Amino acid sequence: MATLQLLVFRCVVSVALFGAVFLTTLEWRRINALPDIPANALLFNPYNADTRMARIRELVQAGDEASLTEAGRLAEIGQRVHQRDARFSSVLGGLALDAGDEMRARALFADAKAKMPTERGALRGTVVFALADGDWQTAAENLYLLTIRWPSELGTVLPLFSTIASEPDGLAAITEQFEGRSIARRRLTASLIQQPETQALAARLITEWAPGGIGDLEQAKNGLLRRLLDQNRVSEAVLLDQFGSTSPDDGSGGFVRNGAFQTEPDGSPFDWSFRAKPGVSVTRQSVPAGEFLEELVANAVDRQTTSEARASVMRLSFLDSPVELNTGVQSLVVPPGRYRLTVISRASADHIAPAPVFLEFRCWRMRDPLGTITLSDVGEEWVQREVDVTVPSGDERCLRQLVAVRNPFLAPSWRNRYSGEIDIALVRVTRLPS
Repeated sequence: MATLQLLVFRCVVSVALFGAVFLTTLEWRRINALPDIPANALLFNPYNADTRMARIRELVQAGDEASLTEAGRLAEIGQRVHQRDARFSSVLGGLALDAGDEMRARALFADAKAKMPTERGALRGTVVFALADGDWQTAAENLYLLTIRWPSELGTVLPLFSTIASEPDGLAAITEQFEGRSIARRRLTASLIQQPETQALAARLITEWAPGGIGDLEQAKNGLLRRLLDQNRVSEAVLLDQFGSTSPDDGSGGFVRNGAFQTEPDGSPFDWSFRAKPGVSVTRQSVPAGEFLEELVANAVDRQTTSEARASVMRLSFLDSPVELNTGVQSLVVPPGRYRLTVISRASADHIAPAPVFLEFRCWRMRDPLGTITLSDVGEEWVQREVDVTVPSGDERCLRQLVAVRNPFLAPSWRNRYSGEIDIALVRVTRLPS
């Protein structure tokens, strides 16, 4: 009898378990068959704060009156159910602000910030009210928090930066708030340089921060310079380069920055660009100066590190292969007039060039150079060569100029191999008397 009762019990339990599994499977299939949208998720779990917020965002994005009313209703429920969650107070603050109820919006944003000081909606709302009140310091502080806590949202608040920076006191508040905070400065400037309408503000901030050192902003500054030049905003680029640069220049190159290669290029289009090219290595090297360089490049000769005077050069090391050169490039901006291009260079004894290697001076949008100096036909001794050039006036194609090391096009055949080395000790552009 006991055995029979045990067998019956086991059968009943098995049927119950099978039925429970079967019903659960059917329920999950029904749930999974529903569209994956927050409204359905909220139906099955009304206590999930993230699902509630996702549904509220959908309704707010819809924008019609019925949707906004429903969003407010869901947010009010969320505010009661999730009392520590600042997002619902922030949503209600935004809805109150849109409805013109400024007093209620201020109170709700303050409540959200009390619960979570970095809640993004509350930060934006606080900035809006601070700008309206002329409280630049509060606006700057909250914009800084937005930059640090919500970098993905930075693009949406850039107009707020432009608004505060349009006032002298507001610009001072932004400059002070972000000064010395490298991560926030990098994020802000990287966003500002993307759009033409905010690039002027980026340039202004960089020049404000430059006296205190902008090592963390060099990449943004150089990126902004390239964008300004690509947009033909040459004068703005020149001003940013002059007032936003901390790189020293001994002036030995005249209009050419770092003409004696005393410092490593800083990445600016107004400094050297040693572009990597197949078949050639372009580097900055230190070499014995000798009497010739000591006399001609006096400001750039280093006598401190060793007893022997040394100078820095741009070295082109050819790798016994075909080469298409466009390296040692630098942008210049010189006014119309007559100029003298000077180059001091030498070539190694084993240098072989199937076609001349030359340094050219040309207008940015002109195919033909204004002047060239050949580099490949000199010997092992330093040689100074010069050519006079004229920068035309009234020509849009010559608002800026380039110096670059080039060679003529040759078919990429192994018969056209370059080998050996060329050293360039000085590139200088000086104005000639009228």
